[in-house]
Amino acid sequence: MSTTPPATRPGTIDPEQHEFRPPRKYIRVKEDVTAFERSPAHRDITQYVARLADAVRGVPCSDVGPMRPIIRQLVGLLKALQQLVFDTPTIDAEGSRFGNEAFRTWHSLMEKKIAEITPEFTPRPALKEVNSYLAHSFGHRDRLDYGTGHELNFLLWLLCLDKIGVLGPEDDRAVVFRVFYSYILLMRQLQSTYWLEPAGSHGIWGLDDYQFLPFVFGAAQLDGHPSFRPICIIDNDLVRDNHREYLYLDAIHYINSIKTESLQWHSPMLNDIAGVPYWSKVASGMVKMYKAEVLGKLPVVQHFLFGTLLQFPNAQQVDEQRAREVAEARATLAENAERFGLPDGQVMAQILGPDGQVRQVPLRTPEETETGPDHYHDPDNICCYHRVPSVHAAAAASGGNDLSISDIIIPFD
Repeated sequence: MSTTPPATRPGTIDPEQHEFRPPRKYIRVKEDVTAFERSPAHRDITQYVARLADAVRGVPCSDVGPMRPIIRQLVGLLKALQQLVFDTPTIDAEGSRFGNEAFRTWHSLMEKKIAEITPEFTPRPALKEVNSYLAHSFGHRDRLDYGTGHELNFLLWLLCLDKIGVLGPEDDRAVVFRVFYSYILLMRQLQSTYWLEPAGSHGIWGLDDYQFLPFVFGAAQLDGHPSFRPICIIDNDLVRDNHREYLYLDAIHYINSIKTESLQWHSPMLNDIAGVPYWSKVASGMVKMYKAEVLGKLPVVQHFLFGTLLQFPNAQQVDEQRAREVAEARATLAENAERFGLPDGQVMAQILGPDGQVRQVPLRTPEETETGPDHYHDPDNICCYHRVPSVHAAAAASGGNDLSISDIIIPFD
């Protein structure tokens, strides 16, 4: 039984009086993205990001302030997941630079661990809905990749805990400096251990292969700094000496540690942003970019989960429409299976593979996906991303801890 008291802060939801349900996917086309951008859910996310950024504005990481027990519980959960990495060795991949299949074992252990620990601080009625976001925060079990959509899910988990009163505004600074940063450290360990591929990476033309929010919070943190200007990120000595106190510098320091050459070569967008004169402009620009490049991009938000805490507009009407689509799809499958003599209602479809060859793949009805009606993911997941080698794998293959641009050319979508 959860030890968390009922929500009492104005605007929070009383979990004992609320009817929760497992979240599911609703976004399939660009029109759905537009509907989401106009929704209360989108507003709640952007306001929460702004609130967290404001909580750390002008404050170094060492100035956490008072911490309630819930912060230590959340950090303890992430440490338990980190221990699972040590307990789950990698599998010999015979020189592959793509994701290591041992991550699937870790992912299964992670799901069991969060089911074991989260009832200690999450009200039981909310567990299934809230934990869905946490379980989707660490990368894709089958595709062996990780990206800003997974990072977004971690933010949504925190937001849901805030909505039901487990967290509150008084926790915001510790949420960023302790909980979120612990999550970033765990993700770096997962990326470097299991060579997770960048999900939908923009590669060198993006901010980072995997993360975005450290730059949002980090730019706000440096806003108003008396001596550091955005151009300071090209000073490797300054970055190295101060990265423990500032998330933006920490992100740059980490990138520098796994990639060689200068910032202008491996991260030209970050290098260009360094030319902005004030951190206030960088901070506001990062928020705008997050809205456009993460919350506004179909390949990212098509995997967004909507429940009762974060609702999709007119969800009931959408559910009814898609129920009709499912019924029609099932009828078509049954009809074609009988017509062509295929077993178990299986129908094959032709798709064009990345090699330019036409291949046959099995179709399935929409309700067979994990979180509700969704588009069909073909066996190579061509619909969602092109495989991008892990930067950590490339660094290892180059014979050291760093990645040299001359050693490997990474394809980008």
